[in-house]
Order: sequence, then C-alpha cells, then structure tokens
Amino acid sequence: MDRAGEAPLELPGEELADFLLFALDHATDCVVPRGGPLVPFVMLVQPGGRALHRFAGEMAQAQEFARAWIRQQEAVRMACVAWDGYLTLDGVRTDAVFVDGCDDSGDLGYLFVQRYGRVGRIRRTMATIGNPGLSGRSERLFDV
Repeated sequence: MDRAGEAPLELPGEELADFLLFALDHATDCVVPRGGPLVPFVMLVQPGGRALHRFAGEMAQAQEFARAWIRQQEAVRMACVAWDGYLTLDGVRTDAVFVDGCDDSGDLGYLFVQRYGRVGRIRRTMATIGNPGLSGRSERLFDV
C-alpha cells in the first residue's frame, strides 16, 4: 500500500516505459536548461518509425489539439502527449513536465512526471528535482 492507503500503480511494460521515459527526457531537456516554455508535443510510433509533432498555442488548447490529432492517425503502436505544468506534492507546488501515453495493448494509459525548478543559492540554475515518477493511470489516447 502507498501512503494514501491505495494499492501501488501497475507499471507499464518495458517497451512502453522506455518510450514514455524517452519522451519525458526530451520534454525535460526542452525546459530545464532554459526554464521553458515547453511547446506541447506528440510522440508516436507507427510502422514507419518514431515521429514528433509540436502543437503551439495556449497550453490546454494545444493539448486538446494534440490528443485529437493522435486519434486521427492510423496504425499507431504507441503515442504520448507532453506538456509543461505544475505538480503539487505534499502541499508544495513545483514546475513539472508531464507525459501521458499508451500503447496498442492495454486499456488505459500512464501519466509520468518530472519536477524541475531553480536550485542553488547564487547562480539559481534550472535543474530537475528528484526522479521521474509514475503519477497515475489515464484514458487511452487512441482506439485499437
């Protein structure tokens, strides 16, 4: 049981976890050196390989467009949406990047998160905080 008294989250399979963490690393690399902003993006795997597509605009609307775009694609094996936002953990709000994704084998998706912020007393550089984490399960991004 976790600290909230709930059963631990089921982890994704190795291939999906690698894909989602790759996307999370890319999202983190986009914001941590400079402090953002992250243009929301879709990363997907189809028979022709892996592709990345960005969706500029207001954050919530860009995510909606990204999710709708994924549903229009054919022969998707894995897909995810990445965006920049905030995570509140133990009452403390921090900047974070999120990746929500799924593959063609499960009925739900997975939401991963990586916190970041300014660290150091003098230089105040941007850096990740802690390790990436599985935040929860999510709805599928595409139909199988």
